[in-house]
Amino acid sequence: EYGDITEENRKKARFILSLEENNIEWNDELIEKINTLWKDPAVQSLWLNRKESLLVQLDYLMDKFSDYLSSGYTLSHDDILRARQRSTGENISSFEDENNMWNLVDLGGQMSERNKWEAVFEQHVHAIIFFLAMDEFDTINPETKTSAEYPTKLLLALSILSDLLNGPIVAEHKPSRIVFLNKSDLFKEKIADDKRFLDFKKYCGYESEVRTFEACSKFLEDKIQASVTSDSLPTHTHVVCALDTETMKKVTSDIKMTIVTSSLQDMGIL
Repeated sequence: EYGDITEENRKKARFILSLEENNIEWNDELIEKINTLWKDPAVQSLWLNRKESLLVQLDYLMDKFSDYLSSGYTLSHDDILRARQRSTGENISSFEDENNMWNLVDLGGQMSERNKWEAVFEQHVHAIIFFLAMDEFDTINPETKTSAEYPTKLLLALSILSDLLNGPIVAEHKPSRIVFLNKSDLFKEKIADDKRFLDFKKYCGYESEVRTFEACSKFLEDKIQASVTSDSLPTHTHVVCALDTETMKKVTSDIKMTIVTSSLQDMGIL
């Protein structure tokens, strides 16, 4: 399906796989093997047509692989933006902005982490900010307990979001609800491909033949709005690419205003 890797590159792959992960000696020969293997047409085809949960920024990493290993390299702004660390447990960040004190609680989304959500939500929270990756409409759901009902990661995320926003804790505390449909850039690339557009229609129930980014992203936003049935409070959706810092600044400013306004309304000031 993805073509055959060359025999020479097969040898390089076997050599790389034989290395002990914590005892690798990086040298020019090893770097050359990895770069050549990455550029193999079969490997590129596999990467472009991936449906597994692989390292999202792998192409960016590989394009700069040699730079990262060079002596004295300094990370760029883009390098830092693309860094990823899995969220585990309850990670709290506190800061002051425009005379308001903010406490952000970062919670992981994996099944083992979702079991910890309730303890956090039982505290009084002013807002729930939910991130989902809109490009994962065809990415296989790795959770064995949920994969039969929700075959892709996006469908699983939409189900989790619906259960959360329609649940008793949200109904009791009535926090602001903000949903980021992230990775809009990758989503736009995917639906431009004929096969993947068919996958989008299949998995998400999109029946229109209109393939524009605006129409497809609006469909997902409407799907989220339709899934919230618990009350009349608004759910604010934002289609974003988190790497677009200028757009994120504006969206973040809008979100802060939403949360502050909601808090003032709770206190009866507005």
